[in-house]
Amino acid sequence: MKTATTQIIEIAGVASVVMSLIFVGYEIRQSTNVAKSDAYQQFHLTASEWNANAREDERIQLLMAEAFEGKTLLEFTFAERFALLYHFNSNVRMWAGLFFSVESGILPEDSLSAIGGGGMLELEIFNDIWPIIRNGYDQNYALFIESIVSAIEN
Repeated sequence: MKTATTQIIEIAGVASVVMSLIFVGYEIRQSTNVAKSDAYQQFHLTASEWNANAREDERIQLLMAEAFEGKTLLEFTFAERFALLYHFNSNVRMWAGLFFSVESGILPEDSLSAIGGGGMLELEIFNDIWPIIRNGYDQNYALFIESIVSAIEN
C-alpha cells in the first residue's frame, strides 16, 4: 500500500511529465512558425532583390520587352540569348526555393501561387529556354514547372 506522500510524489511526477510534453509541443509549434516566417521572408527578399536587379538592368528590360512582343530565342544574338538564359534561369531558381519549402512541409501549398508570376512562363521564349536549363533542377520541381506551363497553354 502506498503512502499519501508516495502518491503525491507520483502525481506530481506525472503532472511534471505532462507539463513538459505540453511545453515541448508549444516549442515545436513556435519553431515551425519561425521556420515558416523565415522561409517566406527569404523568398520575398530574394524576389525583391531579383526584381530590383531586373528593373535596373536596361538591357534585360529591352530584351524582355522584345520577348513579350513575341521575338523567339533564335532571333536574338548569341550574347542576348545568354543574357536571357541567365535571367530566366535565375528566376526559375528563385522559385525553386519556395517550391522546396512547400515540399518539405515548411510552407503551405498555397504559397506556390507566387510561382510563374509576371507572365514569364507564358512566353514562347520560355519554351525555348526551358529544355536548356531543365536538367539543372530536381525532377519533381521540373515536373511542377511543366505542369504550370501546361495549364497556361490549355
